[in-house]
Amino acid sequence: MLGLPSATIRSGQFPSAAAIVLSWAYVVSSIILVAELSFAAMEEGGVEEVSFTGLASSTLGAGPGAVVAVVYAALSFSLLVACVAGIGSLVSQLFPGLNPVIANAIFPCYAGVLIAFFPFKTVGGANRVLCGLMLASITALVVTGVSVGRSSLLKSLSYACWSPGAILPAIPVTVLTLGFHVITPFICKIVGDSVYDARKAILIGGSVPLAMVLSWNAVILGLASAGGNATFDDPIKLLLSVNPAALPAVRGFAFAALATSMIGLPNSYEDILPGGSAALMVLFSVAVVLAFWH
Repeated sequence: MLGLPSATIRSGQFPSAAAIVLSWAYVVSSIILVAELSFAAMEEGGVEEVSFTGLASSTLGAGPGAVVAVVYAALSFSLLVACVAGIGSLVSQLFPGLNPVIANAIFPCYAGVLIAFFPFKTVGGANRVLCGLMLASITALVVTGVSVGRSSLLKSLSYACWSPGAILPAIPVTVLTLGFHVITPFICKIVGDSVYDARKAILIGGSVPLAMVLSWNAVILGLASAGGNATFDDPIKLLLSVNPAALPAVRGFAFAALATSMIGLPNSYEDILPGGSAALMVLFSVAVVLAFWH
């Protein structure tokens, strides 16, 4: 999410905001469709929960369902490896003298133990704390950006490029940032007994990241306008160049975002592999990161 403005800078405030909102509408509508399919499958099978891969098999057939399972597992594992490497990098920055093996393994091992040996209520509590840290961090970053670039934020509203070539690059990043399709069946299990409850949870829950993305994008494009940057590669460096004190909030957001993904992604493997696979996937991800460490 923090890197999204580097893809929206060419289009400007209003075109990028329109692309983000339309991408969010697509994401939320498709997630609601998955929720409706989940409730239909639960009712048909007389079960309390269906998996994303199981839903794909029952809807598309065994062959396409197997393809979805393979793609789903590969994507989830790739993201998990990225999370392990990202948190390892953050730990190494905070403790430069720490052994790289320990820096990359310490939090994933904690996450693996949490997932494997503690009840879901405890895992959910840890996840809520991390979500709170993420919200507090992004709020601090947006407030910092607005405080140092209020006038440039207003000035940036005058620029708009509606060319498809300027708008389209941001759409895949936005969809990936806002999407949570794979956990939709689990949402259906915990939110209530009707698809109406699921729709409400998806709309309310999905509105929070939308507000975060829109506010962060607006602030960074405003700062870029102030500095005369037509293009830039790293929005975080841009913010820190005008206020280095924002670094703790940047690290807090990055850690919370990576940690919540690290806790959530491994559980998706319970859909495909036998019980206990979630913790094993975390440890295997650590092994992959360390194997390519140099």
